Amino acid sequence: MPSQLPQLNAVVRLLQYIFDRNTCLLPAYFIVNEILKNYPEKRQFPHWKLSQLLSDFVDGFQPIAQMVTVIGRSRMLPVVEHSHSGHSLLSWKLDPLTLRFVVKGNLPYDKELMIPQDRLLRFILEQPYSRDMVCAILGLQKQLKIRCTTLEDRLVELVIVAMEKTEAEMNQANDTLSGCDEISAATLWLWQHLSTQLIFFVLFQLASFPHIVMSIHNKVRPGKFFSSVA
Repeated sequence: MPSQLPQLNAVVRLLQYIFDRNTCLLPAYFIVNEILKNYPEKRQFPHWKLSQLLSDFVDGFQPIAQMVTVIGRSRMLPVVEHSHSGHSLLSWKLDPLTLRFVVKGNLPYDKELMIPQDRLLRFILEQPYSRDMVCAILGLQKQLKIRCTTLEDRLVELVIVAMEKTEAEMNQANDTLSGCDEISAATLWLWQHLSTQLIFFVLFQLASFPHIVMSIHNKVRPGKFFSSVA
C-alpha cells in the first residue's frame, strides 16, 4: 500500500547498508548463505521491492562459484582407468542419494551442477573395471554394505537398454530371414559386463537383487512400454 512505502524504503536502505561490504558490518558470505538457504532458486523473494537487491547480491558471488568448481563439469566424462587417484576423483564426487555433485559452500553455482548426474553414473557403469570408481564417487564402502537406490536405478536402466538392443537384433534377424537367432558380439559383451557389475554390487549388498528384478518387471510388464533411458 502507498501508505507503507516510506517504511518499506527504510527497510531497503537498512538492508543496503548491511549488504555494503565496505561497511563491514557482516561477512558477505553469511548474508548470501542465508539468502540461498531461504530462496535456493532466487524465487519468491519476500517482496518485489527487495528482489533486485537480493538478486544482485547473490549474482555478485558467481565469479567465486566459478573459481571453486570446474567450468563445464557437467558435460565432462572421466577416463575410468586413469581417474582412480584420490585427487582425480574429487571432480566426480556425487551425493549417493541425489546424484548431485558435491560442491563446497552455499554459492550461486550453475544450474547444471545442481541437477542429478544420472548420465555420468551410467557412463561410468558402462565402462569395464569401473566398480571401484563407482564406489569411490558415491562414497560407498564394501564393508558397510549400505544399499544405494540410485545405483540400482542406473543398473536397471542399463539392463533395459541391453534388452532393447537384444530384441532389436532378434527382430532384424527375423526380418532378413537369415535364420540367425544369435546376438552380436557387442551385445553379448554388454550382457557379460552387466552381469559382472550386478554380481559385484549385489554381493556386497550395495544393491538389492529382488528390488532390481521388481523394478525391471514394472518397466516391462504387459501394457507398459520400455522407458526411454537411452
